[in-house]
Order: sequence, then structure tokens, then C-alpha cells
Amino acid sequence: MIRRVWVRGRYVPAPLPPGAEQYTLFARRIVSDIQAIYLESLGLNERTDALPAKVAPGSFRFADLIRNTDRTRSITEHGISILTDRFMEHLNLPTVVDALGRTVVGTANRGFDATLAAVGAGRKLKTQVAVVDARVAQDTRRFIESFRRENLALIRKLVAEQVAKTETVLQSTYGVPAKTIAAQIQLVTGTTTSHAELLARDQTLKLNSGVQEFRAKSLGSTRYTWITANDERVRGRPGGVWADAKSNHWRLHGLTFEYNQPPVTNESKGIRLNPGKDFQCRCVASPDLSHIFE
Repeated sequence: MIRRVWVRGRYVPAPLPPGAEQYTLFARRIVSDIQAIYLESLGLNERTDALPAKVAPGSFRFADLIRNTDRTRSITEHGISILTDRFMEHLNLPTVVDALGRTVVGTANRGFDATLAAVGAGRKLKTQVAVVDARVAQDTRRFIESFRRENLALIRKLVAEQVAKTETVLQSTYGVPAKTIAAQIQLVTGTTTSHAELLARDQTLKLNSGVQEFRAKSLGSTRYTWITANDERVRGRPGGVWADAKSNHWRLHGLTFEYNQPPVTNESKGIRLNPGKDFQCRCVASPDLSHIFE
């Protein structure tokens, strides 16, 4: 939940970014359920490696929609839109996305609380600040609502991607053996699954960053220390995996910045971002909270 990083002669407490395990499992399940429903709708229920062990409840009735969707030559854009909406409803995605948002916000709040406790170890929190913090902890519910709206739109694109790719397979494999169709569907499912996993990690990190920045600002913090994951995958680290990345986060480690004046993370484009806001960014902000203790 919390770690202490040695920066410029002192230890700086920094929250660990939350893992995206739940969101990742959820995203994978979306893709695998769509695959299972398609295979069932095509009557591909013989045992092959491409077939999931269990088809989602209600998929037999749902499969009728797939069979009856207009595909005289290939499914229309309107047909893909209809199927996408029905998959969203069938898999109860709005409810699950809402639950995911609550989980990540809860983890982000606990991470901030741990940072606060580490900074204030042995010191007393000012009374008026304690009251403010208790109130804004509840106000983070707006992040759940924002997460729901944004991620439902992103997941809808993910579902539409899987539907469109599967439909392309069906169009190009007309008349071939069922096992061949199943194998091709599995192949395109794999590419969509990779996309889903990237989405899960990115959105989890962004939501965590947003909640923690909000909590820090609500307590009057204006500055933070940039902390990287300090491993070979940090962007810009010499000799690392992403040593030549356009965004350089390695050079920002241990430096102090203003929340309202983020540093330049991509010099070629002049992009300014706070920790956790860049795509797949695992960096965190260690807020300056010294002023809230007596």
C-alpha cells in the first residue's frame, strides 16, 4: 500500500499504484463470453481448444439475435451496433463497471490514507484539516460516476471491435470446416484480449492518480514529488526497455512539481502531465502534506 523511496537524502512516502487484476479479469471475460456466444450461435459445440468450458447463461437465446442479424453479404455497420448494444446489456456491463470504479476508488483512498499516516507519524493532524478530509473522502464518489461514463464508452468500443473482427472471420471462412472457423475466432479473440488488458491497466492507473490528486489538493497541497516505479520499464531509463521512448519519466524521479503546473513529459510534443496520467504510467505523486500537521 505504501513504500518509502530514498530521494535526495531523505525517505519520501509514496503510495503503490493499485493492480488492475479485477478489471483485467473482467475485460478478458467480456471477450471470452462474446466468443462463446458466437460459437454457440454457429452450432460449434464440439470439443475443441477454441471452445470455452462454459457458455454464459442465456447465451442460447441470445444466439438467435446473431443468427437473425442481416448478413446477406456481411453484417452491416448498423448490425454491429445492434449486437454491441445487446452484448452490453446481456453481459450486464454497466453494473460491473460501476463496481469496478468503486473498488479502484476505495483502493486509491486507502493508499492516500496510508501516505497521510506515514507523513504524519508521531504528529497531530490539525483539527480543521481532519474535518475537511473526512468530507472530501465522500466526495470522491464523483470519480466513480466519471469512471462509469468513460469506461462504458471504452468498453463498448472493445465489444464492437470483437464483434467486427468475429464477423470478418465469418465472412471470410464461409463453407469451411467448423474447427477452422473456431480457430480463426480464437485468433482474433486473442488480439482483442491484449487490447482489453491494456485498457484495464491504463484506466485503473488514471483513476487512482485522479483520486489521490483530488485528496491532496483538498487538503491544501499544491506540490508533490514525482516517484517512478524505478525498474527497467520506466520510460527514458538508460539501458531500460523504453530507453528511447518519446516520453521521459526517468528524469523526473525525485523532482518536485506543482499539481497545477505539470512537468513536460514529452519534449517533442510539449505535453505536460502529472504522474499516472500518461498512457500506462505507473508513476505516482508523493504529495507535500507537511503543512497540515501541528
